[in-house]
Amino acid sequence: GLAHAASERFYITAGPTYPLSDAQRQTEDAPGVTAGVGLSVHPRFDIEFSGLRYTLQHTSQLAFKQSGWLLDGLLFFTKDHRFSSYAILGIGMIQSEYAAVKKNRPAVNAGIGLSTRLSERLHLQTDLRYRYDHGTYGLDFLQENAFGDWIIHVGLAFPLDQVLAMDKSKDKGKPRPRTKGPSLSPVKKKLPSSEPTKPIITDSVI
Repeated sequence: GLAHAASERFYITAGPTYPLSDAQRQTEDAPGVTAGVGLSVHPRFDIEFSGLRYTLQHTSQLAFKQSGWLLDGLLFFTKDHRFSSYAILGIGMIQSEYAAVKKNRPAVNAGIGLSTRLSERLHLQTDLRYRYDHGTYGLDFLQENAFGDWIIHVGLAFPLDQVLAMDKSKDKGKPRPRTKGPSLSPVKKKLPSSEPTKPIITDSVI
């Protein structure tokens, strides 16, 4: 039906990410995580909505945390092959937190990637992106208003209908509740008695 067809077009992505931060941030690089959901709107075009989070170490030994969301378009040069290359272009919002100060900044990113088919239902996505965010931090040590970071991302992608199928398989193992309706067992008909019938004797007047 329509629901099944839609679930085949949606997919889940998750995996590690490694930002190569702008030197102006005065932070050390550290890995993070990202997860999201994608939709195949065309045989050669996908849309992905994802969230990310990682913690960088500032030179002052305080944590510099970054999180946010991105809405990306993926244009595939080749698809439905073992190796599929694609280009990325997207927008989003990045939140930076340092010394209890939080700032939200708009961001854009662009890059290239390669999708490798591991099985019929599982793909490995690897891409390199350049992310640019602009705005004021309100922090003394960050004098720059614009920063450019290189982001390395590796993740797994699998269809949403595969997750739904796993949930259904779990439900099959559960016992079904008994219904309180009438019994559906067949009603046994009463067979006629096999004893011979006794003759009826009447008194006759002669």
